[in-house]
Amino acid sequence: MGCKLAPNMKHVRFDFTFAHNYEARILDGPPPVHPLEKLYHFPIQLEEGDRTGTYVRVAPQNGPAWTGFFALGFNSDQVVSAICSCPDPDSVCVAVGGYAYVVKVTDPTRCFQIEQRPVVDFPEPDSPTSPSVSPASMSKLTPSTA
Repeated sequence: MGCKLAPNMKHVRFDFTFAHNYEARILDGPPPVHPLEKLYHFPIQLEEGDRTGTYVRVAPQNGPAWTGFFALGFNSDQVVSAICSCPDPDSVCVAVGGYAYVVKVTDPTRCFQIEQRPVVDFPEPDSPTSPSVSPASMSKLTPSTA
């Protein structure tokens, strides 16, 4: 079964406030087969309903490039879809429909999913840290099932 692109990735926020040792970009679809670039799935164990998401190609300065398929959490404009740098310059945070993952760019097997789901806001670097959408308003959202 193939993977479908997440519809809400048209409005992705890119935030590279922190110094980072990689380049990251969203792909329009599955990457071509390349013997030197591996494909990783986030979460690692995709459930049958997790077949909608986004392909992100990451090229670390000190290691081989790779592509990640990040599963869509919620199909809603009220949740975050973003690619952000982290305080660790060798880590990237990718949020797709409110499900966020922090991945070590030099070893994509070293990753974790952010516990809070859905992620509803990443504050701007010089803004207050309170979310613009309250978690209570998210109660009617249900995870996507493609």
